Amino acid sequence: MDALMKEASFTARGIYFVIFTIAMAVFLSYDNSLKDAIQAPDLVYLAVYVTVFALAIYYFLTCGKNPGFLGDMTLKRYDYRPFRLRAIPKEQPKEEEAPSIIISDPSDVESLVSNVPSDGSQGNRPEKHYCNICKKVQPYRTRHCKDCNKCVLKFDHHCFWIGGCVGELNHRSFWLFLLFQSIATVMSLDIAFSGLGRYPYEKPGTDGEYSQEYGAYMVLILLGVMICLITIPLLIWHTYLIITNQTTWEYASGKLNYIKFYPRGYLPFNYGVIENLRIIFCHNNSPRDWAVPTLDEALNNRSITLFDNQHFS
Repeated sequence: MDALMKEASFTARGIYFVIFTIAMAVFLSYDNSLKDAIQAPDLVYLAVYVTVFALAIYYFLTCGKNPGFLGDMTLKRYDYRPFRLRAIPKEQPKEEEAPSIIISDPSDVESLVSNVPSDGSQGNRPEKHYCNICKKVQPYRTRHCKDCNKCVLKFDHHCFWIGGCVGELNHRSFWLFLLFQSIATVMSLDIAFSGLGRYPYEKPGTDGEYSQEYGAYMVLILLGVMICLITIPLLIWHTYLIITNQTTWEYASGKLNYIKFYPRGYLPFNYGVIENLRIIFCHNNSPRDWAVPTLDEALNNRSITLFDNQHFS
């Protein structure tokens, strides 16, 4: 399995750099706005273009590393309570929080789940899943990836292009890769269109002989459009997931215990836009042991909008 993953990752990186090399060869060989900026020189434009492309390459090469594997590090308890309790009347007593399950390298499964009620509700909370492959109780939002052969914390999806999973610790890097790659591709398309307009479809003075320059720019434009049709929708999609604190796996799979446990449309990990952004972009490589509300608390504290919480100001 590891050999297949390494081969797939090498193939993806090979395709990426082949496209990059072809684009740079065309841009530096034929007339276009980038070549004009080099000759002028327009240092600001060149600095922006080089920086954006360098960041896209950097995040492409690094965002697949360390998504956050179960058992590799200590989880930090993350309680849902700071985020919507103002909707509960002050005189209403708060329920005791369900005890946290220790999940690092369990030697005795029975002792791990001994604090879970016999009905599996964890005190009116959804039950946790046990991974028979890793022999570990999975925290909420964790899934075993058959490609990585490990349980991934806050699993989003396994991505062929980055050669690994997108999880809690690298969702930020994956989003930044999509952002900078989208910007770099749009800028490259602008350069390609500027070059396309400088060369005719047919060479002057020939009997229908096609222009090599025109054809090269058309190939780059087609490749650029194809890349944009992938990266830009993904960027929009993952922006939505981040500001609502969801994952692709959670959104696509409505049968997860901790999702179907609550009313349809309820997002148990949505803490509001500001807090959700802080969780993704300021995690300091410390994964969380996510806590969830009881069913009664969820029913009493359903937000009307993404901004209906104390973290938005």
